[in-house]
Formats: sequence, structure tokens, C-alpha cells
Amino acid sequence: MVDKNKDMNSDNARAFIREVNDEMYEAKVVNFWMKNSIFVFLFVVFVILGTAGYETFSYFKKKTILKEAKQFEEIIDLLSAKKEDEAIAALENMTKTAKYGYKDMAFVNLYSHYVSKNNPEMAVKVLDDMIENAYSKTYRQYAVMQKMYMLSDGMTSAELKKELQPLIDSNSGFKYEALYMLSVKYIDEGSNRAELEKIVKSLKDKDAEIPNFFKAGFARISSYLNSDKVLDNSQK
Repeated sequence: MVDKNKDMNSDNARAFIREVNDEMYEAKVVNFWMKNSIFVFLFVVFVILGTAGYETFSYFKKKTILKEAKQFEEIIDLLSAKKEDEAIAALENMTKTAKYGYKDMAFVNLYSHYVSKNNPEMAVKVLDDMIENAYSKTYRQYAVMQKMYMLSDGMTSAELKKELQPLIDSNSGFKYEALYMLSVKYIDEGSNRAELEKIVKSLKDKDAEIPNFFKAGFARISSYLNSDKVLDNSQK
């Protein structure tokens, strides 16, 4: 026979325990709030300010980019109007004052200008500035490659390798271009066959990654190594 009094006592005990647990929970919440309310408040404030700060940054970034776009359009207008000196001065100023992508566009156009004017000293100066200060890493790497195209004839393979090594070690789009340039330098010098073989070996199973132009070039270099013949200028 079921003892109803026992069941009632058991139910009462469970109800009592639940009540005590609820009271303890409430007490813990109150105690936690009393001790930590200032930190909770500050956390909420920081979250709000962080979100607002990001939105503010995005707003000012967009506003700055639009301003730089307008400045760049004005430079194009100056060039169209044959006001070259004013345009070049504006480009030089933009490389110093612009903060985002138009800074890099100013660098490239300034570099192209000096190349077209057959002024390699100023072109290299712009590239040096670009390597240090371009907004985008891609354009900094681009500047390294362009500088090496201009100066590599007067460099040893060891000097060229030192300049190109950061690109070779990277996963950038300039990696294989740098390797190809260095390979051709080794062939021009007629030395460092071991280094040349190392490059060709490193490219094994990388066929899918290599741009078609350099793929053909590396194939010729591989043939050169197998035939022990020096590539002539037409083959490079």
C-alpha cells in the first residue's frame, strides 16, 4: 500500500529544495550584480562604442576614398589639358597625402611618367618610395619587381637573389616572375648551375600554379639544363 503521507512529504521536500535553490540563485544574481555591475556596464559601453567606432571608421574611410577619387580625376583632367607639370606635382602630393588605393595609382602613374621621359633615376626613386609607402602589399611587391627589371643588369646573381628572396618566399603573384628573373640571371652569368637546378626542381608538380608565360620559360630553362646549351637572347 502506498504511503500517501510519505509521498506528500517527498513532494514537499522537493518543493522546498526548489524554493531554496531559486532563492540561492536570486541571491547569487543580486550578489553578482552588486559586485560586478560596473564591469557589466563598462563591457556594454565598450561593445556599443566599438560598434559605433567601426561604423564611424567605415564612414570616414568611404568619405576619404571619394575625396581621393575626385583628386585623381582632377589630375587626369590636367593631363588631358596638357598641364603636365601641374599633374606631376599633384601626383607627387597624392603619393604623400592619400591613404588608400588612389595612393598606389598615383605611384604607378608617376613611375610610368618618368619611364616615358627616359628618366631612370627618378623612376627608381619613385619605386623606392613605393616599396616603403604604398598602401597595398601587392603594389609594394610590384615596385620591387619593376626596380629589379631596371637594375638587374648591373647586379650579380647573389645581389639579385637577395632582393627577390622575399617575393620568392611569398605566395604572391610575383613569386614565379621573381624565380624566372633569377633563373635567367644565372644563365646570363653562366654560373650557379646547382642553384638553377634547385629552382627547376622546386617547380616540380607546381604546373597548375605557374602562369602560362613563365611556364613556357621554365620549360626552356629545363631544356637548357638537359642539353647543357646556353640560351640565346631569342630563347629568353
